Amino acid sequence: MKLRNIIPALVAGLTMLVSCNDDEATYLDSVRVSQSIVSLPVEGGDTAITVNANSAWEFKNVPDWLKLSKTTGEAGLSEVKFSAEATATTREAIIKLMCAGDSQLIKVMQSYGKVELPISTCADVNANGAGKTVRVKGICTSIANTTYGNWYISDGTGEVYIYGTLDASGAEKNFASLGIEVGDIIDVEGPAKLYNGTMELVNVTVNSIEKSLVKVDSVYVNDEKSDVVPAEGGKVTVFLTCKGNGVDYTASAENESILSIRSISTKGTQSVYTFNVAKNEGGDRVVSLEFNTTDNNGKQYSAPTKFNQKGSIIAGSCKEFNAAEKGTNYRLSGVVVKMHEKNANCYYIRDWSGDTVYVYNAKAVAIPENIKAGSIVTVVGTRDAYKETIEMTNSTVEDVKEVAVATVAEMLAKEDNTNAYFMVTGKIGKIANENYGNLDLVDETGTIYVYGLLSGYGATGDAKKGFIKASGLKEGDTITLIGYKTTHNGNAQIGGAFFWNKAVEE
Repeated sequence: MKLRNIIPALVAGLTMLVSCNDDEATYLDSVRVSQSIVSLPVEGGDTAITVNANSAWEFKNVPDWLKLSKTTGEAGLSEVKFSAEATATTREAIIKLMCAGDSQLIKVMQSYGKVELPISTCADVNANGAGKTVRVKGICTSIANTTYGNWYISDGTGEVYIYGTLDASGAEKNFASLGIEVGDIIDVEGPAKLYNGTMELVNVTVNSIEKSLVKVDSVYVNDEKSDVVPAEGGKVTVFLTCKGNGVDYTASAENESILSIRSISTKGTQSVYTFNVAKNEGGDRVVSLEFNTTDNNGKQYSAPTKFNQKGSIIAGSCKEFNAAEKGTNYRLSGVVVKMHEKNANCYYIRDWSGDTVYVYNAKAVAIPENIKAGSIVTVVGTRDAYKETIEMTNSTVEDVKEVAVATVAEMLAKEDNTNAYFMVTGKIGKIANENYGNLDLVDETGTIYVYGLLSGYGATGDAKKGFIKASGLKEGDTITLIGYKTTHNGNAQIGGAFFWNKAVEE
């Protein structure tokens, strides 16, 4: 069976319906408004719209019961708040926005009874919904919490996260009573809010539920109930109930090389699809499938499902991590250069590449929880990003090397130990080899030989060469380095040393 990338006819139909009824912003030559229908709560309150004008503008025909934060303005973007006191009756008004000879009509409603909102697309809600009460109709694609009713709705233009669903009586924490399942067609409305960059509909009211004729009952990976496939690949079996006319499946184009059909069996309303999943050479990934059927009138119903596949872990540098695709798993070893002010599990690490990576909420496994600035850590996690900041998420600390502060005299007195690291500050004495960074380190307590100074922790091969010359360090400069005590031909020295920072002159 050929995998193909389609949008179900049902979703297409929903999109057509939405495009006819959506409260689209009106565009004139001289002025634009973010919405031409304003709904105010019956108990009193306000709603803000945005006016984008190319010259001076003015509102006219404003009734006494309606208050505007401003009735005139100049060219550019302006926010105008519409507000009204509580009412025991329904109130409506049509007001005019005048600008450069153009007249934009805005309908304002404060209804004592329920107002039927126009259906908005998911794409429009994600782009413009913040601060508004909106209505969306689409397919339930996944359910995250069955107590509060946290789930996702999709209409073919995009997907919106539902954070809380009220039951038939308007109560919270009773989502199960609604009987909503993945694949059902749901009509909901509620306030849209932006939370950490994600648009959410909060505590929505369910207007209608249309049950899907196809449902995913369970998913098994390698004959065990699970939705996680190992990196080396495996077998995924999907058990379905279908009350329509046959069942078919679709998958996104990027999954065509990942999945291959292994077997299909059908008995009555029960169907079983088994797939082979290819080995994953990259990072963690999500594989999505959609099972489709039709009723006797040709109306299409869909039941989406998805599973996760673990990715390979790449041992790389901070620079490679920052340049990698989102979702790729990495193992990084570097020195902690800065701790988060409030969270001891969040910090910045740097390695020999010179790049810095922000490690978010790292978990420690069977190691001392004593990470601080200067510690050498090995962490495993996923290349991710929050807004404009690249970060490592789902991170685990595999190893920590403690780094103690020491003077030159204290280093000279230490036992040789390649696993005991120290941070030492001093002036650069004689540079014996500029290419490899062999030099004397001098402080008021003595002098110790540094056998090679690296640009950062983990430098190998050519990365060991030329740092002194490239950095511009010279004799007499004060530096802080990290390394371990070792001995060569009876002479104490610092081995594995890497540059921490050049001291700032007081």
